[in-house]
Parts: sequence; C-alpha cells; structure tokens
Amino acid sequence: MGSESSPGTTQGTFRIPDDLYKAFQREAREKNTSLNTLLNQILRDHFGAEPPLMKPNFLALSRTTYKALLSKLSEADARDVGRRVSGEVIGSLVLARHGEITVDGIVEIVRDFCDRGGFGEFSYMTEGGKRIMGMLHDFGPNNSAMGAGCWEALFQAAGVHPKIKTTNDAIIAEF
Repeated sequence: MGSESSPGTTQGTFRIPDDLYKAFQREAREKNTSLNTLLNQILRDHFGAEPPLMKPNFLALSRTTYKALLSKLSEADARDVGRRVSGEVIGSLVLARHGEITVDGIVEIVRDFCDRGGFGEFSYMTEGGKRIMGMLHDFGPNNSAMGAGCWEALFQAAGVHPKIKTTNDAIIAEF
C-alpha cells in the first residue's frame, strides 16, 4: 500500500531480488545519482514518458562538459542564462503541459529536470504555510546562479515572487 510522501508522489514498498537491488545501487553510483532518481527514470522510460532532455531542441552534454561550460561564465552571466532558459525553454514546457504557468507546473518541471534530466536531487515541502522547493547538485556555484535566474523568471511569470537562496551546491525557493 502506498502513502502520500509529497505532492505528486507516492511512497511504496516493493520486493526485488538482491542481485537486482545491488545492480541498481551500482548503476546509481556510476551515474552519480540517487537510487530513487534512477528508479524513477527507469519507470518513466518503461511507460514511455520521454525525458525532456531527449526531446528535439535539447542537446545532451556530459556532466564534465556541462561543468566546464558553467565554469567559464561569471555569476551574472549564469543568472542571465537561467532567465533566458526560463523564457525560451522551461516556461514553454510548462505552458505546453498545463496551458499556463502555475506554481504547481513549475514544481513539476523542476522535479522532472532533477529526476529525469540528472540536474540534481529535488526536494519539496510545506512548512508553516510556506512552500519550500530545493535542488541539491554538484555542478558548482554558477549552476546555482543559473538555476536561481531560471526559477525567478518562472515564478514571476506565475505572479509569484519567491525568496531564493543559493549556495555552491544548492538552490532553495521559499514561496
């Protein structure tokens, strides 16, 4: 029996053979991702949900190449790239899925980019009447700046002005 763990997800218990579990753990380590993210990717692939990064207009880059490109940007340039990505790509994906840019649509697309695109570990919770969305990553401070610029633009398009904090390896939005 599953139980609600966060908006749009269900927590459940499954039994699988030990050798498969170990193989999943090994692959998750090799891909530098969590077991949860790996299993979500496998399940989405199984049911035909194509990852956003494998659709037309996206280019697959290795993690090393992505980090190298980010390292060449100033923080201001990274934030500007995030704003542009928001308007030209991510906002369009939210509109295509939901017909308008909403907070729930933003949460869904950021979760997809984390879980299916390999951009980081997604978190989401409600605390004291406020929603908190976070992403933990290992791409460095310019990825945080780029993500902050992207999130700011997305939320502004939804009429929301979140408080966004960044560190070298995390982005947190409180709204």
